[in-house]
Amino acid sequence: MSLILAVEPDKRQAKQLSSVIRQQVRAELVVAESGAAALAALGKRIPDLILTPPLLPPKDEAVLTGWL
Repeated sequence: MSLILAVEPDKRQAKQLSSVIRQQVRAELVVAESGAAALAALGKRIPDLILTPPLLPPKDEAVLTGWL
């Protein structure tokens, strides 16, 4: 099964995204509100797809970029 990581600080948007992904895609979804929380939730797993908002805060961008 594929693994999708979504970094979405807006709880309403995160809920909407979760609903769409679970209905339309056969994949495990990890949703986190920050880059650090996302990496903590993943553990050692590597996602097949990473979704981020267009205006990702620089701190979160740095955390994800460093990890990648």
